[in-house]
Amino acid sequence: MMGKLSTKTRKGMPKSEFAGPGKSFPVNDATHASMAISGATRSERAGNITPKQEASIKSKARAKLDHGEPKSHAEFEKLGR
Repeated sequence: MMGKLSTKTRKGMPKSEFAGPGKSFPVNDATHASMAISGATRSERAGNITPKQEASIKSKARAKLDHGEPKSHAEFEKLGR
């Protein structure tokens, strides 16, 4: 499920919840992190960000996707999911 970010919520989020410059590309959850990856590709191709910025955004978003996720079925079971 994609959570919508209201202006108030977005403004209240720490910089660490964004992967791009100027608090762009939120990565506060898995949906937004996935969207940041594809959005970075589109933005670079459109000339809105540099290839270096694209790589940085993707790296931060992928790290967010991997953070805290179970790596095995046993870890999944421990979390009670």
